[in-house]
Amino acid sequence: DSSDCDDNSSATYPGAPEYCDGVDTDCDSTIDEDDALDASTWYSDSDGDGYGDPNTTNVSCYIASGWRADSSDCDDNSSATYPGAPEYCDGVDTDCDSIIDEDDALDVLTWYADSDGDGDGDVNVYDLACYQPDGFVTNSEDCDDLDAAINISAVEIWYDGVDQNCDSWSDYDQDGDSFDSANDPDLDGVVGDDCDDEDFDINIEATEIWYDGIDQDCDYWSDFDQDGDGFDSETYGGDDCDDSNADVYPDAPDTPYDDIITDCNNASDYDADSDGFDSIDYGGDDCDDANSEVNVDMEEIWYDGIDQDCDGNDDDQDEDGFPVDDDCDDLDPNSYPDNGTLDADCAELYLGDTGDTGLDEEVKGCGCSGSSKGSGPIWLLALAGIMLNRRRKT
Repeated sequence: DSSDCDDNSSATYPGAPEYCDGVDTDCDSTIDEDDALDASTWYSDSDGDGYGDPNTTNVSCYIASGWRADSSDCDDNSSATYPGAPEYCDGVDTDCDSIIDEDDALDVLTWYADSDGDGDGDVNVYDLACYQPDGFVTNSEDCDDLDAAINISAVEIWYDGVDQNCDSWSDYDQDGDSFDSANDPDLDGVVGDDCDDEDFDINIEATEIWYDGIDQDCDYWSDFDQDGDGFDSETYGGDDCDDSNADVYPDAPDTPYDDIITDCNNASDYDADSDGFDSIDYGGDDCDDANSEVNVDMEEIWYDGIDQDCDGNDDDQDEDGFPVDDDCDDLDPNSYPDNGTLDADCAELYLGDTGDTGLDEEVKGCGCSGSSKGSGPIWLLALAGIMLNRRRKT
């Protein structure tokens, strides 16, 4: 026989078993053909995901492009579907484990038990699933899943100690300013410090707006006493003349003449007795600024040693230049010593009748002289002189 293609190998001859060894063992001029005893089965990887289709095979000694030794791909038309692929809630067995949309899907949802059927779930009781289980909801905001009246849509009833709307906010802070009410009658012993729990801008940390009639900072202080001295501003019906200075208020200690009014009792710091007239020592006309009964408008009380009207005169009532002790008559400005009709002792001078228009010849004391015309008895003249000398204004 002359058909041996390799007479140096007893394993090589026509019809010998073929192997994937790079040798034409059966001498048919084909090396490592598909019917080799150790040829492998390869699986198509049409989608290029690295996993072969068990339903599409090829037997050959060597792997060809587009074929895989693996046969675990459950969908060779989708590169996203292969063993171990991420699972999604999409109705597809993406990871080829024969289970569709299992609970470990990447986009699985968390569902919360809604035992009271109010539409809100209990955060502490939940289930993971791609689709909604019976008795479960998507939200977890129910703070009491045993009471259907308590849920996020419920209307809050303030000051009853129950959080009806599940917002976790204090049931005693209606205006939401973080301060509990201080004066609601239904608090049952709960005492806060918000003096107006219906106004967000009123609480103990608010900035006070003075003189608007509202106690923004809840300190219960008068809104018209900005300096806190206990007296309301006179601009708003009080009697504090400077409501920006706590040292200034009615009857506060005051130092006169320092140009600062602290007692609010007088308009001028140079009017210590508050009689409306400045001290004469500081450009005014009050001669005694420690006595409110002494000023230029007062009526003079004569001869008491006090100059009530500050005109410098207390003992010359008729203002004729003679004090009462020297004046013949301090109510008559024309009666004073040596006025022409009275002598230095306020004695009346006697002028005899000369028969003409004037009087002549002074008569003093008891000694009389005069013209012979119209003269009376000497004893009458003497008596008149005595009476005149006794007349004095004291």
